[in-house]
Amino acid sequence: MIWPYLILAYLSLTVYGLSDNIRGPLFPELLQHFGVSNTLGSWFYAISSAFSFLGSWLCLQTLKKIDRVQNLYWALLVLMMGLIGLGISQNYYHLLLASAIFGLGLGQTTVIFNLLATVGTTLKYRQQAISGLHSMYALSSFLAPMIVAAIYKAGGNWAQCFFFAAGLCGVLIAGGFLTYRREDINLKKLTSDDNESQVVTKQRPQGIVILAIAFGFYVVAEILISSRLALYLRLEKNFDLEKSSYFLTGFFLCLLSSRILFSVRPLKMPVYNQLMTSLGLSFIILLLGLYVHVWFFILAGLTMGPFYALSVIYVAEAYPRFLNQAMALSMSLQSLMVVVMHLTSGWMTDEWGIAWAMLAGPFCLASAMGLLWGFPQWKKKWLNP
Repeated sequence: MIWPYLILAYLSLTVYGLSDNIRGPLFPELLQHFGVSNTLGSWFYAISSAFSFLGSWLCLQTLKKIDRVQNLYWALLVLMMGLIGLGISQNYYHLLLASAIFGLGLGQTTVIFNLLATVGTTLKYRQQAISGLHSMYALSSFLAPMIVAAIYKAGGNWAQCFFFAAGLCGVLIAGGFLTYRREDINLKKLTSDDNESQVVTKQRPQGIVILAIAFGFYVVAEILISSRLALYLRLEKNFDLEKSSYFLTGFFLCLLSSRILFSVRPLKMPVYNQLMTSLGLSFIILLLGLYVHVWFFILAGLTMGPFYALSVIYVAEAYPRFLNQAMALSMSLQSLMVVVMHLTSGWMTDEWGIAWAMLAGPFCLASAMGLLWGFPQWKKKWLNP
């Protein structure tokens, strides 16, 4: 176990989660403040996701030059600059420029903390460690709407919410350099894992595209809920900012609970079977949330929670010889799919209403199930790396 890697991965994912999910409850306020439509407003997310794709792809290049920890420091610095830019934006186009910088930081950060957690653990404890890692994302996602509500209750505004997240990035950067810089110099002495000395080559893990698209469909569904649930509740159910924020908090609380449970008591069934079960149950519960009662959106967090950590484990199992490339390509394609989701959902909201846009969630989960169901057979036949 490489504890500096694990601790840094956990802390960076917590800051990442707060920075990413603080935007969800603020999105309706930004639309109102800048006076833009849902279609134009969707670019706020789409541009950050597009540049997140670029940031993930750049990891393939920067990993050739500097180690993973140094990559993470630079990514957090870019993330902090993007958050500050969001807070000082004077018009909507300044906000979009800041979103681009913010997205670059997000993209690189998400690749690196997953690599740090994967490389920093032995195979025996990998599922618990990665499930615990993504519990930190659920924890920060759970706290983000509460932080927004608290800042507003204290008389603050959306800009101060972004400054708060930027301050956390700055604290982690400073603390990281002070705490881990000396240990990082000798990291190769702490591990015999061949992945640590792995370099990015011209080879590519064949078949990762299909797997990445399947997992990308899940990511689209989760981000659709985290970024649009507050808007859905305000437009369709006439909730105010505080009440919609608490509903979003409930969803993230269920995400957190299920991820903690899986980190403490992982199931003995194969990872593949756990992935399929999570998708199937989540598909049903999202439909119930749309057509029966909005409380089911909160419960969806219980069934969706374990999926992302399990997907990272499954990628590591499927492509152990190409870990850097597989992780970076997977995260890049996920970001690209999120771009399409944000643009499509914004357009659908303006044309047909937010309720129709939210139907993309169950559709994406069903698509993920279809691709994942066929992946083992396809990999055996012609996708074997």
